[in-house]
Amino acid sequence: MATPDEPATIHRIRVGETNCYLVRSAGGTILVDPGPPGSAPAIAAGAAAAGVAPGDVRLILVTHGHLDHYGAAGDAQAWCGASIAAHPLAPGRSRDRRNALPPAQTLRGSLGRWA
Repeated sequence: MATPDEPATIHRIRVGETNCYLVRSAGGTILVDPGPPGSAPAIAAGAAAAGVAPGDVRLILVTHGHLDHYGAAGDAQAWCGASIAAHPLAPGRSRDRRNALPPAQTLRGSLGRWA
């Protein structure tokens, strides 16, 4: 863990086709966007490689309700025991499958990108 005078450090962990991040500071570690379902083993391995133990993670932060950002939140929570923080509307929006994937990963989004 960092000392109070040290700046926070950010470690990127590749999870599937996206990334999640460990933000380490003197106050502990935050796991940002744990990634799609099935990402927990990659998170555990990436954290170990960065010297972060499961108990060091104080919070799991989900930035928005796309499946590639929140899909592994429950498994990550089981791994480290940290609370999950997300916008209050994110869980409801993510239950609507039309919102579960980023626009670029949908047919409509792909067509719009090429138009």
